[in-house]
Amino acid sequence: MKPASLHFKVGRRHVQLLGGGAFGLAGLGSVLALAILLAGWAWIKVPDLYPPYVAPIGAPPLTPEVAASRDATRAQAVVTTRASVLAALAGLGALITIAINYRNFLLNARTLATTQETFRVAERGHLTDRYSKAIEQLGHESIAIRLGGIYALQQLAVDTGRDSDQATVVEVLSAFVRLNLRDGAIAKSDGPATAAAPHRVDNGRDSRTSIEPRADVLAAISVLAQLLVRGDVVDRAHFNGLDFGGLDLSNCRLAGGSLTRVTLKDVDLFGADLTDIDLTRADLARADLARADLAFANLAGANLSGADLLDAKLTDATLIDTRLTGTRLMRASLVRAELGNADLTRAFLVGADLTEADLRDAKLNCANLTDADLTDAIFTGADITGATVRAVQLSVSIGAPLWSAADTCASETDPA
Repeated sequence: MKPASLHFKVGRRHVQLLGGGAFGLAGLGSVLALAILLAGWAWIKVPDLYPPYVAPIGAPPLTPEVAASRDATRAQAVVTTRASVLAALAGLGALITIAINYRNFLLNARTLATTQETFRVAERGHLTDRYSKAIEQLGHESIAIRLGGIYALQQLAVDTGRDSDQATVVEVLSAFVRLNLRDGAIAKSDGPATAAAPHRVDNGRDSRTSIEPRADVLAAISVLAQLLVRGDVVDRAHFNGLDFGGLDLSNCRLAGGSLTRVTLKDVDLFGADLTDIDLTRADLARADLARADLAFANLAGANLSGADLLDAKLTDATLIDTRLTGTRLMRASLVRAELGNADLTRAFLVGADLTEADLRDAKLNCANLTDADLTDAIFTGADITGATVRAVQLSVSIGAPLWSAADTCASETDPA
């Protein structure tokens, strides 16, 4: 930041009042010295402006009274003029003081700007060093060091004030996850990513075959899913279209994450914290989401066909246009859930809580709603042909005819 300058011309010389360094002070000193000299000269020369009265030749002399009056008037004029000179000098001094203060303000502003720029450069250098070190850790053979690199990148994304820095972290960690999942990385205490066939995970719930990812891969997924949203252009993860099929992510925490359009077929998310997650158009067919917390989650357009949502929490979740055919939702909480135009054909909703749920234009053909709580639920335009509603709790009219499941649907075995 370059301070403004103020100068004027005296004869052929330009005198600079404000500028950088000693030149600005010299200009101000020159002006002040010149002003003092002019004031001294004016002080001396003021009486010459009012010469004493000289009677014309042949004119009668002034009487003593008139002469005394003229002398008093002349003396008063000299005093008044000298006072004006002093006032002008004082005013000039005030202007010079203002100029000095303004110059100091500009110098301070320039110093502050320089300090801030120095701090910014130093901070950028520090962030660059942290980023480089984290990248080196990410490629280390030790899983402990790789974990340190992942969490170092997470902290870097939090500390930086630039969206582009977080975007870089997202790209790096997303690539790390994609490469390792593509290689089939399984749980291993140490060493680089290892390709391996799926193995059976004993989760105490079923005998499905799952791939248990290494701790560093799971950590990278969790970090990406939980990054803060910066502006409207920075993503929290680049998992679009990535296949997470068969992974064991049980009890993981992905709250507030973004996994739009991700393939999660057969994934194990038992007991996972998925509150406020964005799973728009994700493929969760046959996924295990039993006891998972999906409150406020966005599952619009997602595929949950055949998924297990036993005892899952879907309070205030968005499931508009979601495919839930054959999905097990026994005892699931769907309070105030938005299920408009959702496909719940042959879904098992035994004991589910659908209080104040919005099921407008939903398909509930052959769905099992035995013991479900439909208090204040909205069924406008819903197709519930063949749905089973034995002992269902109702406080509003369904608005459509009901048939026994045995009349229109093939025999179904309740998985509960």
